[in-house]
Amino acid sequence: MSSERFGMVSAQEEDEQTLVLPLILSVLGLLALGLTLVWLNLERTKLAYRLNILQKDLRIHTEYQTKVVIERDHLLSPAELGKKAVALGLHVAKPGQLRRLDGARNAPVKQ
Repeated sequence: MSSERFGMVSAQEEDEQTLVLPLILSVLGLLALGLTLVWLNLERTKLAYRLNILQKDLRIHTEYQTKVVIERDHLLSPAELGKKAVALGLHVAKPGQLRRLDGARNAPVKQ
């Protein structure tokens, strides 16, 4: 009589049964890691998109602030100074040029 009839399992069948559970767990683990990798990549892409938008907004607001500062300085300067500037061939500052009014004459000016 065969050993199968009495519920006995051969050594080869027992080895196959013990490998099934780790195989299933490893496949599930790899699937979870793959999904996590995809999710992290999507989050990184969304973060980069938001960062680009914020940098664009910052650049726009910096340009507006520069224009406002130049206009304020232009409006607060005396009228005779404007006439002298025209006579000397000077012009109104362009956006991006910095003028220091705080007395820091030795500090370098960025252009």
